[in-house]
Amino acid sequence: ALPFVWNALSLTSSGSYSANFTNTLGCDSIATLNLIVNSTSTSTTDTTICSTALPFVWNTLSFNSSGNYTTNFINALGCDSIAALNLVVNSTSTSTTDTTICSTVLPYVWNSQSFTSSGTYTSNFVNTFGCDSIATLNLIVNPSSASTTNISICSDALPYVWNSQNINASGIYTSSFLNGFGCDSIATLNLVVNPNPQPTIIQNNYNLTCTNTSNSNYQWYLNGASIGTNDSVLAITQDGEYIVKVTDSVGCIGYDTLKVIGLGIDHIETDNLISIYPNPTTGLLTIEFNLDESCILSLKLLDVQGRTLSTILEDKKLVSGNYHQVINLKSLGLIPGIYLLSGHSANHHWTKRIVYFE
Repeated sequence: ALPFVWNALSLTSSGSYSANFTNTLGCDSIATLNLIVNSTSTSTTDTTICSTALPFVWNTLSFNSSGNYTTNFINALGCDSIAALNLVVNSTSTSTTDTTICSTVLPYVWNSQSFTSSGTYTSNFVNTFGCDSIATLNLIVNPSSASTTNISICSDALPYVWNSQNINASGIYTSSFLNGFGCDSIATLNLVVNPNPQPTIIQNNYNLTCTNTSNSNYQWYLNGASIGTNDSVLAITQDGEYIVKVTDSVGCIGYDTLKVIGLGIDHIETDNLISIYPNPTTGLLTIEFNLDESCILSLKLLDVQGRTLSTILEDKKLVSGNYHQVINLKSLGLIPGIYLLSGHSANHHWTKRIVYFE
């Protein structure tokens, strides 16, 4: 309300003031003013808060944002006063992280926390303004894959092809690939390679024996036709190609073949052409033959498969007459069994079965 005007005087501060004037009686008079000037009030408030504290209430007023605000009031002296508010509202922080990982990289560490499964997780912290903030993690954990395959095969099925690998022996093998989620996965193969049977047919007179096998099933064939026996020993009565099919306990198969000739052969075109004794023999064998004319003669000792074991005469030119030949089967390194003595000339061909025993 300054300046305060009193008796034409402008006053701006407290004090005692006097003024001379002439009253109505014409006498000098003195007027005295005791002036008290009460001051108005001003105040300034600087406030910084976080947005989580909104609304901010000041002098019954609510504020929701940063700004400079004022309000008028009557102070204790009854004078108008002004209060100023400088308000700074700092924001809190929020963040969201979307993460997809494979289970092979677990545990996943985020803001010093370890996570082992998919889920939505939060973390509280103080931002650079000193305000509480919230971080959110949306975590997806995709599985890695693992598979194990157990395979048992026979050696004749090698190489075994698995995931583009050619495998030739028993063992444990692994292969890495990406599954449908794009995660590394591991496939394991446990491979067992079983050997195929290696049967061997041995002939002993009128029996064929399949050796080098055990705990197996046997199927015999004669000239391609099934004989229908399930024994390792086969009694035979005729010549031909014998095959044995051996199936072992794990289903692996092996074959052997033996060609039998001369089983029932005592074929002599001329009865008085040849004589062989003793037959059966324990080793020494005498051969006598009569030629009614000169010829070139070959005389060979064969096994029952027709293979030459010893050549007694090789295209030898002989005149007509009687001949005598002794051979020692033991000295030829032969073992007891059935053998064939075969002779031929231009006009004759004969085969004689020999039984050698000890």
